[in-house]
Amino acid sequence: MHTTTKKILIVDDHDHILELVTILLEEAGYEVIAANSFESALKQIEQTKPDMAILDYMLPERDGSELLQEIQLQPGLENLPIVFLTGLAVDHGDRPSQIKAFGKFYEALSKPIQNELLLQLVREKLSPEAENDPSKAS
Repeated sequence: MHTTTKKILIVDDHDHILELVTILLEEAGYEVIAANSFESALKQIEQTKPDMAILDYMLPERDGSELLQEIQLQPGLENLPIVFLTGLAVDHGDRPSQIKAFGKFYEALSKPIQNELLLQLVREKLSPEAENDPSKAS
């Protein structure tokens, strides 16, 4: 049985975060598309149509919720699984916190990132069950 490698867009304006998350996800078998700005992320989304996105909530030009809104305007990406990364004070427990954007809640992980928690969220959001139930994707 042939499985397609899932593509994950990671957007962060800090190159070291992009590098660390890219290595983590590639070692876990995912294809990673990295972008370090709002505009670069939009271009990557249009060109690659990712299966999931991990977005920095605080980008210099515009925030991650604005990028989320742009993503959701793309045909076929209305229910794209999203996880936010944030330097804002959120719980450092073994579960992600949540950020509300446009009337919907999204998981948010604090920086520095807990690798195992990020991988767990990625697996959950890209699982066949989540793909069949869009409410589990975001």
